[in-house]
Amino acid sequence: MYKHAATPPQPATAPELETKKVSGDEIQKIEKKEAASDNSPETLRALLEKNLKWSQIIYEQNRKVNRKMLWTLIIGWIELFVLLVPLALLALAAPTIWRTFSQTYSELLNSSPTSATSSASLLESLPISASQRSQLKTLLK
Repeated sequence: MYKHAATPPQPATAPELETKKVSGDEIQKIEKKEAASDNSPETLRALLEKNLKWSQIIYEQNRKVNRKMLWTLIIGWIELFVLLVPLALLALAAPTIWRTFSQTYSELLNSSPTSATSSASLLESLPISASQRSQLKTLLK
């Protein structure tokens, strides 16, 4: 495979085409004139080699671009899965979590804090000794 230099050679351009606008007929006349004068095998061979070198340079650039596009696509899919998998798991687990939450706290949500039975049952559920419970009852009254 052809290894090109760091800066590729600039293609030769006709000075007539750069300085003024040229119609299609004039371009065809210029091309015919160049083709008529440069039909030697050495010139054609040089042009073919030059064309081949440019094609190889373009091919290498296309390979690099394709590789970068592939990795961009792969990383995009990974990012999508990183975002969607937790959301899907949350959607599957949300009903169970909500049911557990509502069962656990339904007693506290439904009971009134002024009733003596609810405060007594709440004091009984605390992991404290009997003397500490009596102290708490006196503080709450």
